[in-house]
Amino acid sequence: MKKDLISVVMSAYNSEKFISDSISSILDQTYENWELIIINDASSDNTLKIVNQFSEKDPRIKVIDNENNLGLTISLNIGINNSKGEFIARLDSDDFAEPSRLEKELDHLHAYPEAGLVGSGAHLINSSGNKIGSMNVMSQPYFVNRFLINLNPFIHSSIMVRKKALDNVGSYREKFRYSQDYDLILRLSDKYKLSNIALPLIRWRVSDSSVTMQHHTLQRIYADIAREFAIERRNSGHDSYESTEFDTLIHEMRIRNQGRYLCDHGVYDLLFNKKYKEGCSELIKGISKGGFPYNSFYRGITQVISKVNIQ
Repeated sequence: MKKDLISVVMSAYNSEKFISDSISSILDQTYENWELIIINDASSDNTLKIVNQFSEKDPRIKVIDNENNLGLTISLNIGINNSKGEFIARLDSDDFAEPSRLEKELDHLHAYPEAGLVGSGAHLINSSGNKIGSMNVMSQPYFVNRFLINLNPFIHSSIMVRKKALDNVGSYREKFRYSQDYDLILRLSDKYKLSNIALPLIRWRVSDSSVTMQHHTLQRIYADIAREFAIERRNSGHDSYESTEFDTLIHEMRIRNQGRYLCDHGVYDLLFNKKYKEGCSELIKGISKGGFPYNSFYRGITQVISKVNIQ
């Protein structure tokens, strides 16, 4: 019988609308040897009251209350530092885990001991929790590793990682306010194989209020920085993270890749926000500035390959 403790780490900021369902999805897991560490990042709504009510009923739920708002990256590291599990699983406070998620991901990591991390596909849901589509993921290791430098083939809210792998490469790097997961995944790939399960094991919320929607361009900029650091490490064995002034680099990248970021944001508005007029306008402006929807292009390739893998 499996006895491994899984630490599920969830950061929450003003999440009163969805967090009860997110917590309940962990309570309903088929695998029961888990702890849920919730970091309340100085919420101003009823988030803390809600999570405390859950923790009072189930001792496996542990609540950490940040005195000040520290952001996702630092909050996740606080959760990891307070975890006791051999495996760390992520879940955002507005997403759901399917009942067999923890069991299937743990089974996968036991079956593939060389893998440091596993993720999964997802059902896409809207603000009301209704399914609006699916996000397929590459599940064949060759394709995962082949395209990793071009885009992040993992859904952050779906990943489970070995704690010893995190100890080996370090947790999230705190200069990454966004795309902190992509930087971590790229560093893990330097030393470990990475896997995806094709099955949709989470329900990933896509709404105007999500971090991805609100800060799309910053997500792309930070992802580009993570990519450049990965190339540095491949060429020289180390990167310039410690010496890099991020504010300056972000400003330079925003100017240098303005057309590309406009194109990607336009495609995102068209596909996910259903803002057809704004999306077309952004796409045209981006193309006129010499841009190309780089991220969207590789996302499209991912979906095609993923469907082939599933079939």
